[in-house]
Amino acid sequence: MRLTLSLLLLCLTVSFVCADFSLSIKADKLFYQPGEEITLKTHFQPNADLEVWDTYLFFIDSRHTATYIIVTDNTLQPTPLGMLPPVVHLKPENWKKDEAVRFFLCICKANTEEVLATASTTVKIAGNPSLPAKKLPVAPQLVLVQEVSDEPSDRYTDYKQFDSRWKDELLNQGPKTIGQIGCAMTSAGNIIGWNPSDLNKHLKSNGGYSGNLLIWGKIPNVSYKGSGSISDSLFSSYHVIADVGGHFVLLTGTAGSGKYNSKDPGKSSNPVYSSSQIYGVRLYYK
Repeated sequence: MRLTLSLLLLCLTVSFVCADFSLSIKADKLFYQPGEEITLKTHFQPNADLEVWDTYLFFIDSRHTATYIIVTDNTLQPTPLGMLPPVVHLKPENWKKDEAVRFFLCICKANTEEVLATASTTVKIAGNPSLPAKKLPVAPQLVLVQEVSDEPSDRYTDYKQFDSRWKDELLNQGPKTIGQIGCAMTSAGNIIGWNPSDLNKHLKSNGGYSGNLLIWGKIPNVSYKGSGSISDSLFSSYHVIADVGGHFVLLTGTAGSGKYNSKDPGKSSNPVYSSSQIYGVRLYYK
């Protein structure tokens, strides 16, 4: 029987790890004071064939309700985080009483809720009884700490894979669509100024995919160097696409030492990513 998110929630003590994957999550300490930033360290060693997956990060406290952490908010609906950074920073907001909070990290097949691996960790968050009850939201929140880039957007285009003009177009032969798994292709298109629809058609006609995976060297009008590790010195010579954990984004330059502006095809805003969030890069010559 395949384990899904819904089945996982029915059996929260489950410990499930597929033999092909290694997944862990650990807090940097057990106790946190009101408003103190929580640091979670993650590790995921995927199957070599798995380049795209969905990450779900949720927490459960005394309300016994799974609350999913996403880039901009918390939600009760199962919603992918959109990336798996090696370090996750969260800010507790509106915790009125002391709580033991259990975090669950789940890796699922892309665009399904089929769990490939899961891990969990527990922390205790000190409440703040002085918070006026009338100002509290429906539930306490754990907000992802993520900077947003304010870099001018004239160097690269900023096409989004979820744009209604092409989000439902099949990537290669399908059944997946640009909106579902087109982050790598859209990021490459933003380098050369091609929208995802036009680039997808070109790649489909010119052997640009292996299954639904992009063949990086098939992007037109630019030369592919290969893969590597992130460093501040790359941007003088290369266009840089980063793997931030099952999701690819175009990095547009530095935003301070070890921080990088982005054009993120999967988000309305363009986050600043730190080197600790980047698993590797794909490079194209300028």
